[in-house]
Parts: sequence; C-alpha cells; structure tokens
Amino acid sequence: MSQVRFLLLLRLLHFNDNKNQIKGDRLYKIIPIIETLRKKFKTIFKPSQKLCIDESIVEWKGRLSFKQFIPSKRHRFGIKLFVLCDCETGYLLDFIVYCGQQSHIDTLDNLGVSGSVITTLLKQCYKKGHIVYMDNWYRVKHGVIGTDVVIGTL
Repeated sequence: MSQVRFLLLLRLLHFNDNKNQIKGDRLYKIIPIIETLRKKFKTIFKPSQKLCIDESIVEWKGRLSFKQFIPSKRHRFGIKLFVLCDCETGYLLDFIVYCGQQSHIDTLDNLGVSGSVITTLLKQCYKKGHIVYMDNWYRVKHGVIGTDVVIGTL
C-alpha cells in the first residue's frame, strides 16, 4: 500500500462524530472500539473462580497526553491499563484505560481511586463467589468492597 493511500484511509477513518465530542474526554474518538472490545471480552469467556486485578502497560512511543512512565515495567513508556484477568488462563476479562482524572471509572467517595477501579472492574463478578488477587496498590479504606467478593492479596 502506498503512503498516499494509507494517509487517505487514515484521514477518512472515524469511529465517532467530532461534532458531539465532549470537551476534555481524551478517549472520545475511540470509545466505540473500546466498549465493543470490553463487551466481547466479557461475553465470550466464562472465568474460573480465581481472578486477578493489576495494572499493565501497552507500549507507546508516540506523543500522547496521558502516556505513563513506570520504571518497574519492561516497557516503561506507554498507555496504562487496569486489567481484570483470569488466573488460570491469563484471559483478559475487562480493562480500563487510565487517562488521569478523565478515566472512565465509577468514582465512589468513600473508596478512593484504587477502590473505585476495583468496583468498576468487578461489576460483572458480584455474587458469583470469585477470589480476587491484587497487589498492595489497591487498598480500600474500609477493607471490604462487597460482601460477595473474597479479596486476597499477593
């Protein structure tokens, strides 16, 4: 494919109408793709009892206002994701793209950011008896997210 054809396709490729853009929403143009992926990930696979919540980096070397630098990761620069995975297979069940304060997280005042990330990712798992593993970054002020989810830490 020639460069001219690629640039033409790139210019005409749109997933959302720019006229309805919400000011300050950094993911507005690709939200339909993200939501379609999240729905498919949730419906295709039935998870086992053990689940894991962690952060992940999608490597990105270009310019991006919400690009993160995490020195402990193999790919240090990139787009930060909060992911919910199945422990046995490693299948990605759900994810949240981190964009700072504009992230699409259901914020709850009494839980803080980390607790809100957990409740957003675990909406589909309530009252199903899952065991959730996570690292120490995810601390909840009251120690309990829901009575139907058992929480363990790695």
